Amino acid sequence: FVIVGLLVLAIGGMFYTSQQADDQRSEPGTSPSEMTQAESKQPVLHNSIAVLPFDNLSPDPDNAYFAAGVHEETLNQLAKINDLSVIARTTMLQYTGRDKSVPEIGAELNVGAVMEGSVRYAGERVRITAQLIDVATGAHLWSEAYDRNLKDIFAIQSDIALKITSAMKAEFELEEQQAIAVAPTDNLDAYAKYVRALGLIAENPPRMLDAINALQHAIDMDPEFADALAVKAYIHATAITVASGPELTPESEAFNISTGKQLAQRAVAANANNSLAHLAQSYLARAEWRWDDAFTEARTAYEMDPNVSHIVYAYGLALQQKGRVDEAIVQFDRAIALDPLNSNIPVSSFIAIYWVQRWDEALGYLALVSDARPDDYVPDLYAAEVHAIKRDDLLARESLRAAEKRVPERINTTDSLIFMCVYSRLGMSDDVDRWYQRLLVRNE
Repeated sequence: FVIVGLLVLAIGGMFYTSQQADDQRSEPGTSPSEMTQAESKQPVLHNSIAVLPFDNLSPDPDNAYFAAGVHEETLNQLAKINDLSVIARTTMLQYTGRDKSVPEIGAELNVGAVMEGSVRYAGERVRITAQLIDVATGAHLWSEAYDRNLKDIFAIQSDIALKITSAMKAEFELEEQQAIAVAPTDNLDAYAKYVRALGLIAENPPRMLDAINALQHAIDMDPEFADALAVKAYIHATAITVASGPELTPESEAFNISTGKQLAQRAVAANANNSLAHLAQSYLARAEWRWDDAFTEARTAYEMDPNVSHIVYAYGLALQQKGRVDEAIVQFDRAIALDPLNSNIPVSSFIAIYWVQRWDEALGYLALVSDARPDDYVPDLYAAEVHAIKRDDLLARESLRAAEKRVPERINTTDSLIFMCVYSRLGMSDDVDRWYQRLLVRNE
């Protein structure tokens, strides 16, 4: 009965949307499986740089987290320069153990320069090498090796960011230089725990529980460590906004909201310019339906760090919720340009634009997802739904066929209902019944 009730609601909503779409019909589009990334929007990035994951040369394999953490911190430092466009960690991690050349990587990511380096961490010593390569010419724009005591790690990271900024002839304000030069904590043990947490989060899949424990150790060592507080607050905030299914209970939601609020407030009190803390507060406000506060905090985070992909996306989402759709699309596109191999951003962008019935833009985002996930049925399934709403029955059928070729034996209930809705819209009752029986078997 629950399944039938959900199906009735879903079909009803779909037909309501399709009636509204009658006055907005456009020329027939193209299925995502037939589009290429070259046909989709790729904003040109200004003063763009991609920082490859650092090679870990530490003798102790357990210290691999340190190289991952230094990579993350280097990205964070560079992102503070507004005149640079820095490709996000999510995308860069996909080049771990790369077998592609720098020109190939630069062309794929649409950047002007690529940085590569290595980290060796043992005892109280750290050695970091880095080099910046021009994609167009292959020339070395800058290179340096640092062999210092661990206590100099902040000075090393600051120097790398400033040297890269200079080599790329990017402009930067005195405030940006000062922000890079400030050490996040005076406690090296706390920083080591924090960097370990970043490395654990960067693993595939992320080791979130271990990361939370490491962050808590860092906070215990330095209760004013704003970065550690902010990262932990962000984890709790996204646990609410991203999590789904039985793991998100009313009790766990209340715990994450309460804990996230406390941590974010402490982070802002320690450093009012911590963008991640403001972003966490934005997500927490959304969880409590405080939309004005959510928008204000997302805009504050964006004004502080307009080069961080997940902050740019969150600001776009806040704009879309305000009804400022054209401005939101600009931010969604920039977030994708900053994190082009992260297919979660165009999926989320599609959902946001779908609900305001911007069908062509929605299909464009699905094309990006299709490029990133060539074996995934979801882009074609969602495209079939959009085509059905637009009453482009031929394209809807083609997209359904493409989706059926890729669909695994078990999929979630929502997608099963979408298959049933689209087939129902097309009058294909045998296929509706086929998916209904499949859903019944799954939920026996």
